[in-house]
Amino acid sequence: MLRFYTGDDPGGIPGLLPGPYYWWEAGAMWGALIDYFYYTGDSQFNAVTTDALLFQVGENDNFEPTNQTASLGNDDQAFWAIATMSATEQNFPNPPADSPQWLELTQAVFNRQVTRWGTDACGGGLRWQIFWFNGGYDYKNSISNGALFQLGARLGG
Repeated sequence: MLRFYTGDDPGGIPGLLPGPYYWWEAGAMWGALIDYFYYTGDSQFNAVTTDALLFQVGENDNFEPTNQTASLGNDDQAFWAIATMSATEQNFPNPPADSPQWLELTQAVFNRQVTRWGTDACGGGLRWQIFWFNGGYDYKNSISNGALFQLGARLGG
């Protein structure tokens, strides 16, 4: 997977994959590398994984970076939080003390998403997109809602 990663190259953005890959796919990739560490004990990718996750946390430490505003969906944000939840559960080494910790990041995303829960249509739920100006804001999808439920269940477990 890391053969596709150019975030550490000159001019690259840490944490992101180049086009045609989406932001959520990068979050899923880092989650897979956390799983890789857990199942193999091989820590050779831990530093790049930590750096990538931390670079994308955003200004409020909740995976809402301004570099993704134009297309940020609740499901996209959740993929990053699912990675940090796995890091928490699987004892992936926490970031330095002056950085947000894996559990804190997961909680921040969950707490942010529950404030966006809307009862205006479909009996309640999250919209696909976070911002009203993004295409797809007008509907709710199963991935966004299922990911929020997964985060809630894992945090409550």
